[in-house]
Amino acid sequence: MATANAALRFDAMPVNLIVDHDIYDIQKLAVPIKCGHRMDILTIQMSAYQAEVPSGCQPAADVSTVIEKLVHIRDHHGDALQVDLSTVIEAYGTLAPCDTMAQQMAALIDQLITPYTPACPNLFSSHFHQLPQFRDLVHQMEHDAPHCAKCYNAAVLQYPNAGIAMLDIHKYRIELPLWLLCWQQPRQRVYVDIANPSRPRLVTDQQAVTPDDLIAPRSVLMSAVMRSICCDLFVHGHGGGVYDHITQQWWQQWRGTPLAPMAVASADITLDFDVPVNNFKQLQKAIWWKHHLPYNLDRALNLKSSQVTQKHHLISHMNDDRDKTRRAMAYEKIQSINRKLAHANPETIRDADTAVKLAIQGLCNQHIAQRRDWCFAFYPPQDLKTLADTFT
Repeated sequence: MATANAALRFDAMPVNLIVDHDIYDIQKLAVPIKCGHRMDILTIQMSAYQAEVPSGCQPAADVSTVIEKLVHIRDHHGDALQVDLSTVIEAYGTLAPCDTMAQQMAALIDQLITPYTPACPNLFSSHFHQLPQFRDLVHQMEHDAPHCAKCYNAAVLQYPNAGIAMLDIHKYRIELPLWLLCWQQPRQRVYVDIANPSRPRLVTDQQAVTPDDLIAPRSVLMSAVMRSICCDLFVHGHGGGVYDHITQQWWQQWRGTPLAPMAVASADITLDFDVPVNNFKQLQKAIWWKHHLPYNLDRALNLKSSQVTQKHHLISHMNDDRDKTRRAMAYEKIQSINRKLAHANPETIRDADTAVKLAIQGLCNQHIAQRRDWCFAFYPPQDLKTLADTFT
């Protein structure tokens, strides 16, 4: 939404980068579900997914099978489902045939996002090898591998919380921030064999890399390619905004040339659930009240009776008599009155006990209720329209 509106404002062309050489199960759909006062997550495996194979190297899912499974889940769980799967089901029903699972998911997202913001052209990271500028950059890395990898690792060390691994540097073999992709096979790390420095060659642990092989950039290099070749502004989410500091520093140290500017866009929308949701302080308060109430029902309920008057009299004169036996008798009398008041007001005691149980459940529910990464099609259309309007 932010990128499309920025492009419209500056008369530019927005492009959506699809990282289809990454590994994550895009066929898993997390759905919030309610069981009484308890929230849970139902994970739907919409179709088979090869766990170690990038989504751009796998065939598209069978649409009819996916729709059948989603319809079954919707009908079987009924009101327990806290979101409507119909929008996703209908979007799957309109999809044209796709070659890869990544292309299919990108087409699905385009279908779902169009009511709120114009869909923009997709650029797949597995297609970078088709760009002459990218092939030239790989050639430069291949012939300057020691310096390139050294600058890369130095930048990674500056941002240890970014979650980026360092490159392996050995005497005759240096790792580059690249993946070799093969259809329906796990991706492979790419190295430069510099046993003959005048003729470096790209290899993996298993094979030599040929010019016809499909090479894709890892995250830091992917951002550098986008910002040096493909765009005038690169818009990240929070995660990319963290590791792109490594990109900036590595590129400056290795290439010494400027990159296109980078921005971070993010928004928090949460779903509303009819369940108790609270934090740890609220749980502590409920526990304290449950413990406090049986000894202070008269004050909590503003009770007026002879027993309450007697209790207040005993408390106010406890320090008048220092005799331990008589003080113990007075204390026991106060506790007896408290027990009688509790017996006469069981609903209040039960309510406090219930409040603790709900607070415990509410604390468990908090993590699920405050998630901001559900499938965006689950959010109320009005919330998404309101979000889109904030960028216009």
